[in-house]
Amino acid sequence: MTISPLQSWWSGLARRERVMILAAATVVVAALLYVGAVEPAWRERTRLQRDLPRLQEQAMQVDSLRAEALALGGSGATIAADRAAAEQSLTRAGLAGSVRGGGSQLDVSVRGAAAQAWFAWLDSYVRESRLRVVRVRVNRAAGVGMIDADAALAAGSS
Repeated sequence: MTISPLQSWWSGLARRERVMILAAATVVVAALLYVGAVEPAWRERTRLQRDLPRLQEQAMQVDSLRAEALALGGSGATIAADRAAAEQSLTRAGLAGSVRGGGSQLDVSVRGAAAQAWFAWLDSYVRESRLRVVRVRVNRAAGVGMIDADAALAAGSS
């Protein structure tokens, strides 16, 4: 469709008709804007206002549980129990390594391990045990994707 027929149609309208068409187009654009943008945002704002107190209460409960867990974290497990758990976890993951415990820290060492298996084990063990990684040293070993790794794990939050 070319513009010239529209221009001639528009030019053929009386001034009053043009004003009416522009007013109708303005109403249609305003209605579309309201239905497409304003009304959904207003509805979402109302929903958020209704849900905010419940979400704040849940956040306070989470903070309370976190503080309780931190308070209990130092008294529950011993390094000896963590050491045994780490040795069992290494064995389940198929990694041959050694675990030494001293003070408040576990030292885990593996030699000639698959890098992917080591990193997967370290990630899952830290999540399960709630220990944090203090230090990690990784060196390439003989073979593709093989590494020698040492990690120091300690109790406490990260």
